[in-house]
Amino acid sequence: MTPIGVYVGEWLHHLIQFLLLIYLTGQLYLMILSLRIHRTKRVYVPMVVLFLTGFFVLAILSDRSYVFNMQPNQLVDLLYRIPWAVYLVYVVILFVYLFLAFLNSREYLHSHLTEASIKETIDLLPAGILIAQPDGTVQMSNVQMNDLCEELTGETLNDARRFWVSVAKAGEISEGHVLIRSEEDDDVIMFSRDLLSIEKQEFVQMLAADVTERYQAIEDIRTKNDQLREYQDRMKNYQQLAVQTIRSEEILNARRIVHDQVGHALLTARYYLEHPENVDAAALLEMLRQTNQFLLREAEDAEEVEDPIEEAAGLAQAIGVRISSQGNYPSEERARKLIGYAIRECAANTAKHGHGDLLYVTIMPLENTAGGWKVRLENNGLPAEEPIRESGGLLNLRRMASDMSAVMQVETKPIFAVELTIPGPK
Repeated sequence: MTPIGVYVGEWLHHLIQFLLLIYLTGQLYLMILSLRIHRTKRVYVPMVVLFLTGFFVLAILSDRSYVFNMQPNQLVDLLYRIPWAVYLVYVVILFVYLFLAFLNSREYLHSHLTEASIKETIDLLPAGILIAQPDGTVQMSNVQMNDLCEELTGETLNDARRFWVSVAKAGEISEGHVLIRSEEDDDVIMFSRDLLSIEKQEFVQMLAADVTERYQAIEDIRTKNDQLREYQDRMKNYQQLAVQTIRSEEILNARRIVHDQVGHALLTARYYLEHPENVDAAALLEMLRQTNQFLLREAEDAEEVEDPIEEAAGLAQAIGVRISSQGNYPSEERARKLIGYAIRECAANTAKHGHGDLLYVTIMPLENTAGGWKVRLENNGLPAEEPIRESGGLLNLRRMASDMSAVMQVETKPIFAVELTIPGPK
């Protein structure tokens, strides 16, 4: 066969040189890749050996001694006597190895966890991630964090401490995090900063996450809570107004009853003056005594604050309902106020609906508790013929009981009764 030296400077010689140059370029890329992904020596040692031999052959074929008719050294002369087909087969073998090595590296990258695969995975995350040393030197950051840095500072992310200072100035601190609202699309980004300890070495970790939906949900809840507080204040005001209104109505009804009694007493007294033999003088005197007691109580100082229970008892007596108490009334102000309102409401119902004149009030301390009372109110009036629908005074009494965590029960059979379970003061 014709040696390769015969073709020096011709197309075949240049073709083999060109193919060797392509091989060396590809082999150098695979060698660098193997070092980056930490392949074993069993993989990249053959690459290094074949790369050096290929480079040596290319160097020999690039010797220009034959071109300029100079006397080559013995090694070059020996290699130039090798047939050209041997060089061509050698180049083919190198390309086959290069192709197989490329396939092997590609399979390794797809089946093993490498630094490049970790970086690609981090770049695909929707959140921004930054790992840096305590002095601010950036060790790793993904695409999202780099974009946020350029958007906030207009600079490339290369100093973690300066970037955090810019974040803290641009946002508002909330529960240890920094919230930044974008003016363009109204998105809210939450930044957090923590310390990491890896193999006894300290690092700074920064995270950035889009919390727009959660932030809007919190804002909606906050707005609704404000509205609920406003409605609650309105309901309290309405309840207080309702209590005053109902109280005024009950007093007006009581006064109307007393007015009728006074008118009846006056008519009876006038009839007695005209016909003393037909009127019981003792009954007339008792009627006048009760009327005078009520009128005298009404004439007392209006600014004098009466005890709720005493006031309720006086109102009951004014409408002809006597109070029979068993047990000791509590001294706690809220409990006395609730019991007083219950006495006033039950006394009014006794006179108006039950046509009775006696209200029994039983007070018992709660057992197995640190305090509290059970109060039961019964009357001697007629039982209700139909189920009682709580409205007006009874409904307001239940609301007052609920406000102080008391329990109210209403019974209609065999007699009408109201029972209150009042907790002790906290």
